[in-house]
Amino acid sequence: MKVLHIVGESKFGGGSVVILQLARHAKRMGWNVDVLTTDATFQAALREAGIGVVALDVIWRSIRPVRDVVGLLRLRRFLKAAHYTVVHTHTSKGGFVGRLAARLAGVPIIFHTAHGFAFHERSPRLVIAACSVLERAASRWCRRIFTVSEFHRQWGLRLRIAGGHQIRAIPNGIPQSRVEAVAGRDAVRASLEAGAKEVVVLSTGRLAPLKGIEDLLRAASVLVSRGLPLSVWLAGSGPIRESVAALAVELGIAPRVRFLGFRNDVGDLLAASDLVVLPSVREGLSIALLEAMAAGKPIVATAISSNCEATRNGSAALLVPPGDDGALAEAMQKLIADPSLAERLGRTARAVYLAWYTEQTMLEKYADEYCAAIRELETRTKNPAFHKAKLYPAAKRVLDVTISGLLLLLLSPLMFLIAAAIRLTSPGPALFRQRRLGRYGVPFTIYKFRTMRAGCADLRNADGSTFNSDRDPRLTAVGRFLRKASLDELPQLINVLAGDLSLVGPRPELPDQLSFYTLAEKRRLDVKPGITGLAQLNGRNSIPWQQRKQLDVEYVEKRSMLLDVKLLLKTAPYVVSRRGIYVSAQPESLAENQPVHSHE
Repeated sequence: MKVLHIVGESKFGGGSVVILQLARHAKRMGWNVDVLTTDATFQAALREAGIGVVALDVIWRSIRPVRDVVGLLRLRRFLKAAHYTVVHTHTSKGGFVGRLAARLAGVPIIFHTAHGFAFHERSPRLVIAACSVLERAASRWCRRIFTVSEFHRQWGLRLRIAGGHQIRAIPNGIPQSRVEAVAGRDAVRASLEAGAKEVVVLSTGRLAPLKGIEDLLRAASVLVSRGLPLSVWLAGSGPIRESVAALAVELGIAPRVRFLGFRNDVGDLLAASDLVVLPSVREGLSIALLEAMAAGKPIVATAISSNCEATRNGSAALLVPPGDDGALAEAMQKLIADPSLAERLGRTARAVYLAWYTEQTMLEKYADEYCAAIRELETRTKNPAFHKAKLYPAAKRVLDVTISGLLLLLLSPLMFLIAAAIRLTSPGPALFRQRRLGRYGVPFTIYKFRTMRAGCADLRNADGSTFNSDRDPRLTAVGRFLRKASLDELPQLINVLAGDLSLVGPRPELPDQLSFYTLAEKRRLDVKPGITGLAQLNGRNSIPWQQRKQLDVEYVEKRSMLLDVKLLLKTAPYVVSRRGIYVSAQPESLAENQPVHSHE
């Protein structure tokens, strides 16, 4: 199988590191892998790793319509002749031109990784709107869009760049070997003329606009004026090198700033430094941040959304507002003055890295996507029955709309009486509204008849499951009856008609319960949640939450129209039997505990 990663003219940076990892992994799997890039540094790294280089000059950072159309046509002609199975595009310009060229050339599988959008959180609304329109168009030319953080995935969904079925988050990951030191700390410091008592502040990454290097230098000048023996190491090259050097002279700290240029010994620099500062205004998911976390270094970073996500909202770093050199200076001084805090943040940062941002975790997720696409391609080309399977989602939706519409029409008098009984017997609304997880984890508002006193606490068990007991003091008299008869679920037929729920599927969980899922259990989010399903007909609430989640995953793997019809036919007798409504071994003491959440 032949795979081509398309980058174009973009300079070597954090995204290039990820692409190099993907290319190496594909090569280990026995695939033929090439990367289209014109950056000399990136080309050298690829050749050293034994990866093929396509030095085709067809994608440029600047927008020049006539030249870009010529480049598009040349790229299409190349792809048409090269017969790649997979084209995986990167960067905004490379993603737009590359996806369109691959689509026109008939490439079977097209992926795109958004290492960060062409806009950022501080971009004008008009720029965000215009870029979103282009991204939305380009999404039609590929199978899947990957974002490097969950924040960017959610942002893409809000901007309607792609639907939840198409856009998925695969956070960046790095190997531990990338930050392992070869030379000793003292030797590195001596080679860069850093004294034993100097506090070395390291910042790695391209010297480019919006990286916040100017803010770092201004913050450093404040600390130097306070008498701190500070030395700033800037590892990286880029277009603002000269202007940053001029600013260092202007601020009077030029002797304390080391411009190290492009370096391959990041591990040595991290080991020799005392503090890592990353003042960027925009990032996808910063490789420099992950490197510092993997090395267990104390970090000061900007509170942009991807940094907040990676550091778990500042539990693994001190976060400051972007562009605020005053706050940056105070955070740096705080870590320098408090070694115990610096050590604790470093330990936490490394623990978060090991749990979420290793190279293996990232590569496994990409490999799963590649293999799924290849299996689908093979099935589509070899088995005509595959096309019939595409009818299942449409048939399921027809079934949902037909049955939910008829039931709402037939049961409307009963629903009116239930609503009246609720209002007459306890203060508060008849309907209970709550945010739940929909397909791909996108939240929606679910409707139920209220069974509890209005405004009461939302109690949880230690495993994250909801407190559910027939002796629950929060239940009203009417509510207790509605639960036993399962009549409180009737308003969910509105959710089915609206398309948020299906008649059959996993029960929709609360958004915060996602943190209790394993990676395998998250598969239950691949389908719309439902009113009934395998878990509901195999014990419902009387079986452990863990078993319910496993049954939900089993449904996702076995789902079919025949299975849905069987489950629907079994639902009515099961509801009448009133089995499994409450947890069989509910820890009643929870009713005495403090509330974890509040109902709406």
